[in-house]
Amino acid sequence: MATSIALKPSVRLSAERTFYLLASAVVLSFILAGFRQFFLHGRQPDGSPLTVAILPLVLTHGLLMSLWIVLFVAQSVLIVGGNRKLHITLGGAGAVLAALMVAVGLAMAWASARFDPAGSLPWGVAPFLTVPLATILGFGAFAALGVFYRRQPKLHRPMMLLATLALAGAGLDRINAISDPIMSATHNSLFAALYLAPLALGAVFVLAKWVMTRSWDWVFAFGYAALAAFFALSAVVASTAWWNHLVGRLIG
Repeated sequence: MATSIALKPSVRLSAERTFYLLASAVVLSFILAGFRQFFLHGRQPDGSPLTVAILPLVLTHGLLMSLWIVLFVAQSVLIVGGNRKLHITLGGAGAVLAALMVAVGLAMAWASARFDPAGSLPWGVAPFLTVPLATILGFGAFAALGVFYRRQPKLHRPMMLLATLALAGAGLDRINAISDPIMSATHNSLFAALYLAPLALGAVFVLAKWVMTRSWDWVFAFGYAALAAFFALSAVVASTAWWNHLVGRLIG
């Protein structure tokens, strides 16, 4: 029976760095595709105008999210290129950016529920609100862990990728070729329609890293499982009466 041959540490490290560069490029491509209307025409993904009542918040939110994705790609490029010093310098700016993203993201979730209820169709405002909240809180948790373990690359790198993966659904869910078949097959299930695509992408990343490095990254695998469990929990919360009551009071 053939057995896999372990890579030399230096070769495995190079493969791992290449993996993160490729993963960052994949996420960037999905974000650009999902938000092409926003980037090219300043409109919502379906082509409709941005919500005027919260326009400054929408633009700020979009700018911060875009900066994070670009920074994630840039950081991966720097590591592959061996420029660790600049990578560390930009990491400080990334930590500040992540904190701003969480604050603005939470405000954006509340404002969207209050001023753009049509955007929550077909699930309704309260159930849908769990999605941006879970996304931004999941991002914030993994980004915070990534910053905390910034001096431990084996922990830092997967945490930052998981933080970015938490955001990837925002682009994937706005690509009709991806979202329409999922919604049709699952009868508009909130969990499947809005979480299945990013979780599938995450599973591909876990397997791709294993194939490229010929080693199993348990930190990345457990982190991915935690993200999936958190998304599933948010879908359960979305269907509860107390959540609907709470959201009604918050945006009423």
